[in-house]
Amino acid sequence: WIGLAIFALSMLSQIVGDDQPGIDRNPAALAALEAANADKHIASFIASFPKAAADGRSLETLRARSPKSFSTLQRSANMPESLTEEAGRAMMRDIADTYYLVIDNLPYEAQVADARFRAAEIGRLREQPQACADFIRNPRIFLRQSRNIDNISPDYRYRMFSVVHDEYDDREWPLVHKQATIPGDVIGKLIKRSGVPEQRVRDVLSGRSASEADICRTIGSFYELLTEIPAMEAGKILPAFL
Repeated sequence: WIGLAIFALSMLSQIVGDDQPGIDRNPAALAALEAANADKHIASFIASFPKAAADGRSLETLRARSPKSFSTLQRSANMPESLTEEAGRAMMRDIADTYYLVIDNLPYEAQVADARFRAAEIGRLREQPQACADFIRNPRIFLRQSRNIDNISPDYRYRMFSVVHDEYDDREWPLVHKQATIPGDVIGKLIKRSGVPEQRVRDVLSGRSASEADICRTIGSFYELLTEIPAMEAGKILPAFL
């Protein structure tokens, strides 16, 4: 009887032991499960934007119109069921990262809209000069942190998603020249609007050492100004500052 019991236990352990590896050895089933979970998270992420459905943006339209974006979000969305909120943050960081890679290559109207949003965000951050300056210097790095991406206005987050959904594809993105000549009359308007003395404005625009407060006030005012001056003039300046 003892021998028979040992034999039975041995057989049971083999049956149980073989079951899990059988699942693990089925890559097609695992891939299908991961894809289904990712789709669920991406759909939930898109639905978190109240305007998305009315604008005709969904999981299916993202997959069809911007497969590159869809593939990126699949990677960040493939998280355990209990981490839905964290998956949403990860996806928003990926969206923002892509958005700031392409915005300076997009049509001028999209750049003007972005300048308005950035000016508004800078206005909200003015009481935090260091954070404000960090956002201006490199918004991609700034928004990789969860607490920062959470603090960006919902409208701006949806704007980023909309642009990536509509514009990000397999095209070749040309490099944008990061220097621009700013006419004297524009600098004069900027000095008046920002309230920052001329030399300190020039220090900010030239990249010389400047205080965080000066950077925040000057560039916030500059974005506002660039949305108001004629496109022929602003279009030669704006991409360099995005």
